Amino acid sequence: MLQYKLLLAIVHNLNTKMESIDYRALLQRAIRGVILGALSCVEENGLPLGNHFVIRFSTVDPKVEIPNFLRAKYPEEMTIVIQHWFDDLMVDKEGFGITLNFQDSPQRLYVPIRAVKLFSDPKAKFGFCLTDGAPEISPELLISQKAAVADKPEPRGEKDETGTKVVSLDKFRKLD
Repeated sequence: MLQYKLLLAIVHNLNTKMESIDYRALLQRAIRGVILGALSCVEENGLPLGNHFVIRFSTVDPKVEIPNFLRAKYPEEMTIVIQHWFDDLMVDKEGFGITLNFQDSPQRLYVPIRAVKLFSDPKAKFGFCLTDGAPEISPELLISQKAAVADKPEPRGEKDETGTKVVSLDKFRKLD
């Protein structure tokens, strides 16, 4: 019976034509992989001096495991900082578990990666915000990108008959 259902699923997938590539889903998967990769590095080697992670996640996700007093205090979202004291960081393909100190008491948390809404490492000026299914670059990352292009002169443009500035793209075109 199981083989029959599996065969039906395969045939259905072969007969279903893909209408478009879901780049948002691909990007989200990649970003979540980066987040798990960063946490895995810390799990194996410890947190590099000066770095810290800011992670905001949905507490509504049914796989989130947090103490009841935290769930009552943060019924929708919670932000944690992994910096000076944390213990027993364990990362798997679905998320991460960590012990953090709340009210002078160590508490165990488990956060599935799908519940993460924001990940940032301020020292590295790196971060992503995952909101409503659309990944966005965090302000920290935008700051470093703006600094990289700050020394490039802004293209000068002319105004058309309506007074709107028109910028020539010729200077940005690739030369053969």
